[in-house]
Amino acid sequence: MSEPLTLRATGALTLPDAALTRLTALEHGLFAVCAGAAGAGLLLLPVAQARPALALGLAFGLGLGAVRPWAPLLVPAFMALTLGAALGADRLGVSSLVATALVAGLVLGVRRAPEGEAPWLYALNAGLAAAMGAGLLAWAASRVGLTEATPQLAASALGAGLGLWPGAFRFREVAPLPTAATLAAGLPEPYIQAPTRALDLYNAVRGGKVDPETLEGLAEVLRWIVRLAETLRTLDDDLRAADPVTLRERAEAALHEAETSEDEFIRDRRLATAKHLEQILRHREQVELERRRTESLQEYALAYLEEARMGLVLARALPGERSPDRLDEVLTRLREHAKDGDNRRRTAREIQKVL
Repeated sequence: MSEPLTLRATGALTLPDAALTRLTALEHGLFAVCAGAAGAGLLLLPVAQARPALALGLAFGLGLGAVRPWAPLLVPAFMALTLGAALGADRLGVSSLVATALVAGLVLGVRRAPEGEAPWLYALNAGLAAAMGAGLLAWAASRVGLTEATPQLAASALGAGLGLWPGAFRFREVAPLPTAATLAAGLPEPYIQAPTRALDLYNAVRGGKVDPETLEGLAEVLRWIVRLAETLRTLDDDLRAADPVTLRERAEAALHEAETSEDEFIRDRRLATAKHLEQILRHREQVELERRRTESLQEYALAYLEEARMGLVLARALPGERSPDRLDEVLTRLREHAKDGDNRRRTAREIQKVL
């Protein structure tokens, strides 16, 4: 019995699709710039200089409002949330920078929850990431001597915006993908032929400009072809273990002995033996049918990959699709030059005839 082919799964950090479209660097930069600029302006006021937490809360609220300018009615709500967090943290004696960044991350995260993920969980991740980013950047600013309220506020706003990016990443298990070495070590001939062809097709597609979703779908087809090859090998092992010629000979021998034996017990056991052997032969016919079905599925999956590759070849931009813009102009000029040259040679021949 051959050993099964083992593929080791790996993990990867990915950014959800919804985050790719909504969680943008421009949005984070806008939040950081607006919050930092608003904080610097507010800190010019005497009341804000006396209570930096007041400027911090209002600035972060304005930064959140700048990210969603088409919803001006939400700006007061954002400002109330961040202001409450800043003043509450200041009253409790904890870092108002971290608390305000936490609330800002929660607000931004709950609006960006990807499809299929709980909004509260995504918001919590975003809030913790923003708080960590704000705290780290404010601490780094203080280490280089920027301990005043204005640089601290600007550093925390920038840190909160930057922290949202790692907070958006998710760990997911990547389905195992075979390599040429794994196939060679795990699949003998002739079972390796279809998976090797499928792997070549997948690598050819992966070398082009293919979106991740399409590539993942083709990888699933490749893994399916490998599993079908494994199934074919297992079915062939099972079929070889039940040789039909040997089974028929044993059944005929058992029936012959049952007919010739005078002992009733022996006759009954031989008839039962023949019955079991005939049942094994019927089961073997079903296994042969499953084997043919599996082989047809493998051919279908391989043809699917081949069609997908050719479809992507047709879909990509080819140099022949567009002719050079000045092609007509160049051809017209070349024709004029050819005509001038022909006229010049004709004139020279006429002059030679006259002379």
